[in-house]
Amino acid sequence: MRIGTVSFGSILKHFVLALAFAIPVCGGFSQPSNAMAITPPRLVIDSEQKTGFFIIKNNSSVPETYRFGWRHVAMTPDGDVVNLEKEGMDSVPGYRPAREVLRFSPRRTTLQPGEAQRVSFLVRRKPGLPEGEYRSHFLVERESQAQSGKGDTVSNSATVGFGLNVARAVPVYVMNGNVKGSLEIQAPRYAVENVSANNKKEKMRPTVTFDAYREGNRSVIGTADVFCADSGEEVSVMNAPQNFVVYAEANHRTEKLYLLDNARNCRALRLDVRAHIDDILSGEPIASLPVPK
Repeated sequence: MRIGTVSFGSILKHFVLALAFAIPVCGGFSQPSNAMAITPPRLVIDSEQKTGFFIIKNNSSVPETYRFGWRHVAMTPDGDVVNLEKEGMDSVPGYRPAREVLRFSPRRTTLQPGEAQRVSFLVRRKPGLPEGEYRSHFLVERESQAQSGKGDTVSNSATVGFGLNVARAVPVYVMNGNVKGSLEIQAPRYAVENVSANNKKEKMRPTVTFDAYREGNRSVIGTADVFCADSGEEVSVMNAPQNFVVYAEANHRTEKLYLLDNARNCRALRLDVRAHIDDILSGEPIASLPVPK
């Protein structure tokens, strides 16, 4: 059943846009990354809910046809990101795909410039379904991209950023029964490292690395920031807080934060970690730790 297109302006006011934990899907077209908008940036369906939806908007100047599907990204126990389309669905023990408990409609849509489409999800929880989290990435591809066989490569980057070109995959979390999760933050460590890539001219930058240990049966989404308290009033030494996630099948993940140059002269750095606004804990403090220099 096709669900009719809607005015994007009429629904945008109902959402608070945040940085997306979306896995980039790269293709061979040069269309800008903002040619497609997906709202909200991730979909979380709690244990009491049976439905959810995304809004897909065509921001390009020409009509586009989009095809919808699934991609599967998991983490090993130590937090390495695995593209299960390449490695196999059983290569990461404990991963539970959301596609097994979800149905969505429509499967494809054609949108005029500026037009938007609601994609609706229905949860089907069978009796006896084990408690915990079920997660997949919802894939939106421009149809010409999908037909050519391009645009189906999921990045192995764990930091979750924004989609490139004309394909994006955004996470869908479905909770079942009693779900809980927590993070313990350990061993923040300061360094000045060469962050240049591809043999370019050396560029040194201060960093803070820490270890995040997860417990429970769901993913935990966090936000990390580093502050300098030399003057008595704490000031962030990052361009913006960094979002990260430890998926439900992972036990541990190491995260690295890139600081502003003025952090080099700070004598008292502090790492602050809170639950992301889209996490069940929604902004609650997780850790506040001094960073030795």
